[in-house]
Amino acid sequence: MECILVVPHKTDISIIEREYPDLCNDEMHEEGDRYFIGKPSDEEPDEADEESGEWLTYDEAVEFCGFSEGAIPDADAVIDGNGEWAMGMLTRTDFSGLATDDATKLEYKRRSDIWHEAFERGKLSR
Repeated sequence: MECILVVPHKTDISIIEREYPDLCNDEMHEEGDRYFIGKPSDEEPDEADEESGEWLTYDEAVEFCGFSEGAIPDADAVIDGNGEWAMGMLTRTDFSGLATDDATKLEYKRRSDIWHEAFERGKLSR
């Protein structure tokens, strides 16, 4: 998986870089400074990627997004391929009203818990 992090121009992201040293700076964009971590989902990981930590699992990507947004309040972290709805599901805490089966609700809750725990860890690192 690949994640994209956008922060306001000239934001100090050293907190995130200490936790995620593989973070790569892209170039400045109108919306802010943009960074990447991981590999695009259309690429297959090879052994070198897996050993170096450059390839993220979906759960690791969820954790990165939560941590980054907790550490820097104005940060916007997105998992490549996830739209607004999917990213919103990560920050949600109550899934009881969804029209889906209990197993799906449990999986949504499990991933939401990863995001929220990482978000709190990010807040504490400020």
